[in-house]
Amino acid sequence: MKLLSYTSILCLSLVMLVSCKSNTQATSVDGAYLNNIELAQLKDFQEKEGIVILDVRTQGEVDAGSIPGMVHIDISSNDFDEQIAKLDKDTEYIVYCKSGGRSSRACKKMAEMGFTKLNNLKGGYTAYNKSNN
Repeated sequence: MKLLSYTSILCLSLVMLVSCKSNTQATSVDGAYLNNIELAQLKDFQEKEGIVILDVRTQGEVDAGSIPGMVHIDISSNDFDEQIAKLDKDTEYIVYCKSGGRSSRACKKMAEMGFTKLNNLKGGYTAYNKSNN
């Protein structure tokens, strides 16, 4: 009888675990995990030690506003690859742009260059700015 109870609890736990849906959607590119994180998750990520927030928008966009503490490397600049290559590949990054398209491309490019801990902020700075106004 005990075995049946333990089996039932184990099965129920497994069903609950599988049915739980995460807000993080991960895909893999060359062994790197590219997570699309929601704005609500940004604060949790920011509180982790050693995470770098990478803004890949143009200088004009950055001048209009940015997430505090970010590092700026414009994806449309001619030396984007060279600037990215100088970054630590073992560091975890949150990458953002205006709405998520350019940052997604930047994450894929970074993964191809050997970065393994990449998070794309869904909705980008537009979502961040709306939540802070």
